[in-house]
Amino acid sequence: MFLSKSSRRYYYLFYLDQAGRRHKISTKCKLKSDALEFLKDFDRVAKERTARRRQVTLSKFKDEYLTYSKTNHSPKTTEIIATSFRELLRITGDILLVDVDTKDIERFIARKTAIASARTARTYLVTLTSAFETARRWVDIFLEGERDRLATYGRWKENS
Repeated sequence: MFLSKSSRRYYYLFYLDQAGRRHKISTKCKLKSDALEFLKDFDRVAKERTARRRQVTLSKFKDEYLTYSKTNHSPKTTEIIATSFRELLRITGDILLVDVDTKDIERFIARKTAIASARTARTYLVTLTSAFETARRWVDIFLEGERDRLATYGRWKENS
């Protein structure tokens, strides 16, 4: 994060989001001391927002996503999504959403492949990948690298 003064005599705050993109917002201040106060407040609010964001559990997200799914998917698809989350929660427990990583998903898929079939596991993987992508869009919970690894893992064993 840094401050810069424009030719119009206002200070602007430049910062990077979690995906690494640079953003610019006006401080609406002409004095450097006021702009520095804005910077302190912006940093404090960003940290509070991050702390609140990290409190989302897997079951809480499941409830929110199923509500979203009921309005955007067919009843059968919503039922499959609910089953996917129920099975994932049974295996991983009710952990924080930001703590779900590729290892948990791989363990879940391996267990489902052993118990049921590769097709069932693939269906669970597709629905969960879509749900986590939606979570990233909603609140930018996932770091870009984690989301990309999860999304590419969905292309496993296409020939089986």
